[in-house]
Amino acid sequence: MEKQLINKQNELPKGAVMAKEVAEKELEAWFDYRRVKEKVRNNPDENLGYDVTREALVDGFMYGFLRFDSETGVLIQSLEWPVENESKEVILKELNWKPRIKERELTEPMKGVKATDTNGRMKAYISAYTGVVKTKLGALDLASDYALAQSINTYFLL
Repeated sequence: MEKQLINKQNELPKGAVMAKEVAEKELEAWFDYRRVKEKVRNNPDENLGYDVTREALVDGFMYGFLRFDSETGVLIQSLEWPVENESKEVILKELNWKPRIKERELTEPMKGVKATDTNGRMKAYISAYTGVVKTKLGALDLASDYALAQSINTYFLL
């Protein structure tokens, strides 16, 4: 009976590639690299939904959609639904999140975005941090890939 209990505790959820504890450590390593303040790590903004945002990133690591390259500082988001062109060729399969950008790198993506357009601003920031043009970002699956990108982006805005 004891052996069965140990095996049950060590099992990963269906589809997971790492345990939640390991995923938390990967997220913390990314936070450390970016020098994210402790209060932001644990409570970025109650209006943004801390639990949902942080858990989305933990789940991203757990299920293999996120990985952190500690040498370059790049957070790599593998797309659950890669973007294809009209010929069904994959034209975008991952987003590589730069650890930092300069203000000038936001100029081009912000062109045409009104100050009150929160969705446009979000897409512009994602574009600046990933180097992917906004039109390609518009082709991301809304419920999975774009939702995870928005959660990642939250930690760049704080």
